[in-house]
Amino acid sequence: MIRASRKDPDLLTEDRCRLAMRSILEGLRQIHSLDLVHRDLKPSNIVIDDLNDISTLRIADFGLCVRLNERVELLSTCGTLIYQAPEQIFGTSRNGCSVDIFAAGFILHELLTGGRHPILLKGEDKQ
Repeated sequence: MIRASRKDPDLLTEDRCRLAMRSILEGLRQIHSLDLVHRDLKPSNIVIDDLNDISTLRIADFGLCVRLNERVELLSTCGTLIYQAPEQIFGTSRNGCSVDIFAAGFILHELLTGGRHPILLKGEDKQ
């Protein structure tokens, strides 16, 4: 979706960004209500079937997802470094749902700025 918006700037209006973020946050609410943490939320793990219909947006790739009560797993560092919350990077015991919300904030920034990461400088590789 972010990649497509670079070709068509009208694709991601503020209104459409709001709808996309609402879908992402509702998805996270559902995941978190099941006592799960995604731990690798990033734009490439957000899929959309139809660019003209934001309601087809889905969260994908649950390979690093764990249950909140699995504290050992929550203490391990995993995910994509440039979308990790500080507690993920430093492996603190406060590694829970907040890491997904932190990553969602980065995604919101990228949606609103046409794909610019909030920390990386222009031209730096996201990999």
